[in-house]
Amino acid sequence: MTTQALQIAVTGIGALAANGHSPREIWDNCLAGVSGITRFRDVRCAGREVDFGGEITDFDLEPYVAQRYWRMFDLSQLYAAAAAKMAYDDAAAADDYDPARIGVVIGTGVGPLRTHDTSSRALDRGGPESVSSHCAPASTVSLAASLPAMVLGIRGPTFGVSGACATAAYNLISAAHLLTAGDADFVLAGSVDAMAIRLGMMAFANMRGLAQHSDPSRASRPLDRDRNGLVLAEGAAVLALERFESAAGRNARIYGVLCGYGMSGDAGNVVAASADGIARACRAALARSSLTAEEIDHVNLHAAGTKQGDLAEAKALHSVFGKRASEIPVTAPKSMLGHAMGAAAGLETILLLNTLETGTIPPTINLENQDSAIDLNASTQSVQRSIRTGLKTSLGLGGLNAALVFQRPS
Repeated sequence: MTTQALQIAVTGIGALAANGHSPREIWDNCLAGVSGITRFRDVRCAGREVDFGGEITDFDLEPYVAQRYWRMFDLSQLYAAAAAKMAYDDAAAADDYDPARIGVVIGTGVGPLRTHDTSSRALDRGGPESVSSHCAPASTVSLAASLPAMVLGIRGPTFGVSGACATAAYNLISAAHLLTAGDADFVLAGSVDAMAIRLGMMAFANMRGLAQHSDPSRASRPLDRDRNGLVLAEGAAVLALERFESAAGRNARIYGVLCGYGMSGDAGNVVAASADGIARACRAALARSSLTAEEIDHVNLHAAGTKQGDLAEAKALHSVFGKRASEIPVTAPKSMLGHAMGAAAGLETILLLNTLETGTIPPTINLENQDSAIDLNASTQSVQRSIRTGLKTSLGLGGLNAALVFQRPS
């Protein structure tokens, strides 16, 4: 494999999550340990005793997406367009790049679930005439990329990659491919999922995969001895990427530099993570970045709060980092954000970039009794460190693993 280090600058960020409607609000709330996990307003999983999650509520689409689109597209696609506009505006690149040389690579782990659900129920209740004429386009997974391109007038490569819960990481990698190949000069990349509806909740509840707790804000507890499942959440995250020399040449603000990535497949259990697969992705990312394990200062974990998954990830890090695995400061953002499925890696990457910029590592909340078998250095309070490099791990259903290495711009 090639070991040539990447130099892809992140110059814009856009996000909305259960605990914030902008990257800054999400960051501030995560530093303060504010959970976005609450009881759903309308959704109930009858018979499974799970009626909470990370739902995006009261988000105003008006500044981001014209009202004529609101009834035409799935809510997840509208969220993707909003996050993309945030990142595009933040990068302030509109006057620097030809729209035909700008790409959009935004995927989804689950797809436009609301449209599928409402259309199916309409068909069952009222027959063929009851299905909306907007169903076909809104049901198309690639509209998570197409709608942002339409809203922003972008005419370059536009598509989305789906990689389950590692979707955002795979889309960032795909964006890096476009940039290094010269197929685009600027790319908006990330992912979205909005599945806080009964169908989505029941699907995961019936797998016995959702956490249960009397207090929703304490239900997501990665790394904790008493963790008992993940907490579903909604989210959208989009990052603006460009070649480092281009970003530096236009004096853009650079949040961080993507310098390495790795991917692997487990070809095993659909649900259970593999420590070997995760470790292989991490080693590939390090090799491409030309950094050694000793040079990584921080790890932003996938850590969804499942018994087996958290343990497999910890074993992988111990395999990669050896004795340093118990010393490197880590954080598990899903303790506050919940598991935003395909958008999770994007939201967490934005937090990692903020950590590189500020030196502040967000806490892992609900960590009351860390599992002794995990032995990672997580803190229940924000930690200030000198962080120059960071690793982001992402795991997806079906044995999909991705790892990203970022550096603070020098």
